[in-house]
Amino acid sequence: MKNIKMVKPNVWLVTACEGGWVAKRYRTFSEAMRQAVFMQALKKAGVARVPEVYTAIGQNGVFLAEGAFWVMQTYISDAERLSFARWRDIADGLEWLQTYHFITAMLASIPMFQTIIPHHSFPAG
Repeated sequence: MKNIKMVKPNVWLVTACEGGWVAKRYRTFSEAMRQAVFMQALKKAGVARVPEVYTAIGQNGVFLAEGAFWVMQTYISDAERLSFARWRDIADGLEWLQTYHFITAMLASIPMFQTIIPHHSFPAG
């Protein structure tokens, strides 16, 4: 590992020899698992620019550290930040959010997908 830098209180950028990763913190296992599974499903559905979840650790990519649940995903270094001062960025951002919510709502309505998110708790300690 080369460097770890806090981007926001619940988001850390991890730089390693293999590239950059983003670690995101979630309050509950269920929230973290839902996000990990959604990102993997979006990726499989062919949605461009969705980060890869690092699934070599934890359960489906969700792991417990420092009393919180985390998901590691690839860092997309060439991603452009949206500026809400530019109308084109606002339109692009809203279009992406609409697409994202449409796909995730569709996935969440599939009974098989609902069973993917396990009811599991990590042992205390």
